Amino acid sequence: MKKESIFAAATIFSLFFAACNDAGDSSSVPEVRGMTLSAQHEEISRTHFDGTATTWSDGDAITVFVDRNVSVPYRFEAVDPAKGTFSNGDISLGDDEHTFHAIYPAAADATVLDIGAATQTQKGASTEHIAAADPLVGKAVARPSEVAVTMNHAATVLKLDIVAAGLLDAESIASVKIEASDGVFLHGRHTLDLVTGDVTAITGRCGNATEVAVVGSDDFATDGEFTVWAAVAPFEIPAGEKLVFTVKDGRGGMYRIEKTFPDGKIFSAGKIMSTVLELSESSQLSEINIDVDFTDPNAYTSDFPTATAPASSGTFVFSGHEFVFASSTPFHNREMSDKTRALCFETFADKDTAKIRIPRVEGYAPAVVAIGVHSTIINKQNAQIAIGTSKGEITERINTFRAKIEFTLSDTDDKTDYYIDIYGNKAPCRLSSVGITYARLP
Repeated sequence: MKKESIFAAATIFSLFFAACNDAGDSSSVPEVRGMTLSAQHEEISRTHFDGTATTWSDGDAITVFVDRNVSVPYRFEAVDPAKGTFSNGDISLGDDEHTFHAIYPAAADATVLDIGAATQTQKGASTEHIAAADPLVGKAVARPSEVAVTMNHAATVLKLDIVAAGLLDAESIASVKIEASDGVFLHGRHTLDLVTGDVTAITGRCGNATEVAVVGSDDFATDGEFTVWAAVAPFEIPAGEKLVFTVKDGRGGMYRIEKTFPDGKIFSAGKIMSTVLELSESSQLSEINIDVDFTDPNAYTSDFPTATAPASSGTFVFSGHEFVFASSTPFHNREMSDKTRALCFETFADKDTAKIRIPRVEGYAPAVVAIGVHSTIINKQNAQIAIGTSKGEITERINTFRAKIEFTLSDTDDKTDYYIDIYGNKAPCRLSSVGITYARLP
């Protein structure tokens, strides 16, 4: 579906059937075979922002369930997107009253909806990215000879009006991250109850943060405005809780804005919720942190090396940032004797080394690097760790005979690659965590 507006009009589906009567029994309910579905767009409030409307595209399809029979999904494919018509030639129904459930996009298990997304990309001021994170659902009770289904939006849309409150260096917007408290889900998998229409988050398949990257945002003048749009799952903020917004401008500046709700707040499906995010000196972060817990099995992406498939190099994402690994001996993650995990560089010889390049953060320089040593092997390791650059070490080497190693850095910048350098001594090195604090550059 092509959405030229950010939050499309509720869509009305009209179902027209080709019917034939049962010649053998005139008293029986006529049988309806084949169906053409006509999708029309209702002009309602809160659906258009720039005067454009929703249009269908070639390849679009919807799933239709009849009488809550989820074991028999009917797939309707677009035959004339310009007119909004869809077709299914296999359906066969009696021409009496049925309950029709329509779901877009079509899927094998259409009663499981992916609402919102952990990451979204907005191109300039466009709102087309909303469609991919905003399923449509509808229900109607009618005879199949003529059915109209009003499609409703499953997502909530956040309209974030960003104001550069006099900041000369905020020339464009790079991204906005939205975070809720634990247990408040902004995206993920949800189940749809065809009887009640209720949509319920699947615990363990949802997250409390979503980030919108902005590509090609127009420069905006001092005190100018720029709007970022995000599609999120419907959610409720408990009384006294807050939403946290982290805005990154085009020059790397980071801003933190908190919105607290003393009485709580419901963010309903099909609604547009707007707020102003003011970028100011007081909201700009003086430092940011990247923290990685190597004891947490969820910290590792599926491509990270394991004990059965170790590696000697690679680029891997932790906490949303890329770390680059290179080692003269294989490394992996594995479960230790205390049932937690560790990042393991096994049995270093005297001349073995490993490097972990820490992420660059534009506008911020690494100031503190803290490294945790796994608790089950403290006093059993004899490796050494330092912080270095491509030109050599910039700190002293520290032995791993302790639970935590901390380096305080000076004269660093956001253009140089910095590394955690590990030196072997015929013993393993097993790490439990890495924490990096970055200080804002003047």
